[in-house]
Amino acid sequence: GLVCQSPPSKSKLPSGYEFESYLKTGNPLPKPGQVVILDLEVLNEQGNILDDSKNTGVKPSVVIPPLDKPEFNNNPILSLLKTMGRNDSAMVRVPIDSLKTPPENFLSNKFVDYRIKVYNVLDANDYESQQAMKKEQDIDKGYRKAFDYFTKYSEKTLESTDIILPSGISIHLINDTGKEKAGPGEIVEVMYYGFFRDGK
Repeated sequence: GLVCQSPPSKSKLPSGYEFESYLKTGNPLPKPGQVVILDLEVLNEQGNILDDSKNTGVKPSVVIPPLDKPEFNNNPILSLLKTMGRNDSAMVRVPIDSLKTPPENFLSNKFVDYRIKVYNVLDANDYESQQAMKKEQDIDKGYRKAFDYFTKYSEKTLESTDIILPSGISIHLINDTGKEKAGPGEIVEVMYYGFFRDGK
């Protein structure tokens, strides 16, 4: 959750949106072109969480646009991030009728609250380097896990659910999360590895 000060500091953004600062560290504010890494919660007027970025396992990132761009002041999240440094947390209240295309689950509310915690502010090059390093780590971790499965399969010790497709292809299902499967036309992101019988 977000770290709060007591009581929160209430104010208004230049765009007119009401906001509350929960924690203000005094860290430098983001500059145009920098990348802000954050967590974001969306709450309805009863305080129930409608969406939470922490559930995705990936922290959202936002590039700060040039200050003279209209969307900087008109967008409630961008205009709030303008006032926030690393480790700051705050909330901006957004009337539903100010949203061009509000999600269907927002429509029964007069407003929603966007609650934000900033984890880091990075230059674009530093952010890209960090992401590239993380990708390499994920690939290495994925390879080691895949090779371990292959070794167990070769030694006939792999615990899996075996599925034979009509084409004759054999599938060994190792971990079924039970989550909704992708449907026709949907795009999925995958990581896969192939091995010859000798492990190469």
